[in-house]
Amino acid sequence: ATAEFLLVNQHPAVKAAVVRYSLIDSYADVVYPGGIFLDWFSNAWNQSNQALDRNDTGALLQMMGTLPFHLSGIPGVKPVGHGRQAKKELKAAVVEHRNNGDVYAEARRYEFRDDYSENWQGRIEMLSPYFYFKDIEASGAAIYSYTGWFDGSYTAPSIYRCRTVSNCRKLIIGPWPHGGRENISPWRESRKNTFDHDAELLRFFDYYLQGIDNGIKDEPPVWYYTLGEEKWNSAETWPPRSTTTTYYFSEGSSLSLAAPKNEDGRDLYRVDYTAGTGNRSRHNSLINLKGVPIEYPDRAEADKKLLVYETAPLAEDVEVTGHPVVRLYVSSTADDGQFFVYLEDVAPDGTVSYLTEGLLRAACRKVSAEQPPYRMAPGVPYHTFNRADAEPLEPGEVALITFDLQPTSVLFQKGHRIRVAVAGADKDHYLLPQGPEPEIKVFRSAQHPSAIDLPVIAEP
Repeated sequence: ATAEFLLVNQHPAVKAAVVRYSLIDSYADVVYPGGIFLDWFSNAWNQSNQALDRNDTGALLQMMGTLPFHLSGIPGVKPVGHGRQAKKELKAAVVEHRNNGDVYAEARRYEFRDDYSENWQGRIEMLSPYFYFKDIEASGAAIYSYTGWFDGSYTAPSIYRCRTVSNCRKLIIGPWPHGGRENISPWRESRKNTFDHDAELLRFFDYYLQGIDNGIKDEPPVWYYTLGEEKWNSAETWPPRSTTTTYYFSEGSSLSLAAPKNEDGRDLYRVDYTAGTGNRSRHNSLINLKGVPIEYPDRAEADKKLLVYETAPLAEDVEVTGHPVVRLYVSSTADDGQFFVYLEDVAPDGTVSYLTEGLLRAACRKVSAEQPPYRMAPGVPYHTFNRADAEPLEPGEVALITFDLQPTSVLFQKGHRIRVAVAGADKDHYLLPQGPEPEIKVFRSAQHPSAIDLPVIAEP
């Protein structure tokens, strides 16, 4: 977000900025995605920041484990100058940095978007680029919004940046996690990233800073990589034109194009607090101190802890490009809860490939008619995450919980199955709910038709 905040000052010398792998909403994009505390990230970020504040390279290296080559030999901050006075000044600066505060503790205080921190003297929106979008737009600087399909929870906000500020000139979404160093498409030929990021950035700056006519202004403003097809595609706007196709949760753990007609269809699920998505996920890529490869192994075993629904083998290829939206009609034995939904591909040999995910805290389920603070994609439900809008569940009563998944572009191939997996926890990243594991019912009846809406691209 640093490049974006630079534009707030509207300095006339700043003509262009590439905003790479970056949030726009500190609450919904990284601290409380879906209203659920991303405990792993806040804790890791806080520990690394505190080590830097202490000038404690030993602690930082310990957190890194196997040290990436480009970070080897970190000496820490050295004194400016020589002699005892310089060392004394460095020591005083380190002591001063101890007052920088505990980011983790402050993040926990923002349980809802409208909560106020006495220590930081404000709400979390003050730390969000969207709060300054009018100033950013007024800068007139050309913006390139740069992200990947597995970029933490930053994919949607990278899109919303371009849908909101008129000076966003280009949007690119690759098969990358945060940082774009590797290709993690489930169907990649190699993990090695073959896209030349440096050349792409130079083309952008050459045109917007030096006026070199290199053809970039004549290209479509949106470029995205379609997983499964393993091909780059382009569009004039995002999302590309699609048709909403609804897959209903049906009996026998199936997904069906036919709406349910029964009066009492439901599935019982005991939430499993040991369910998770591993330690090499899209979230781990946000602060990958150990430099581990980011990847999702076969999800077949992990899905045994979840409630799953899947289509029959597809009779033809199906391309899904855009923002999936899920509607869950549920009841619970608890007065709150967490709902995670994963979109996956099931190959003919049974291999289950992770594609994207969405999540929502039950108490934050109210869909608001208010204008969002940034321009979201059509059909995506807006939740304020305000304390004033929080609604507890009434144990045993049916409630509608609807939310979007992070956008994706994937070609489900003929013979494969589309799978939706529902969980009530992600122990590897999110703060677990308090209390015993609840029992939930997911309804799939004519009155309460749980379903997922997928944006399907018609064949040209």
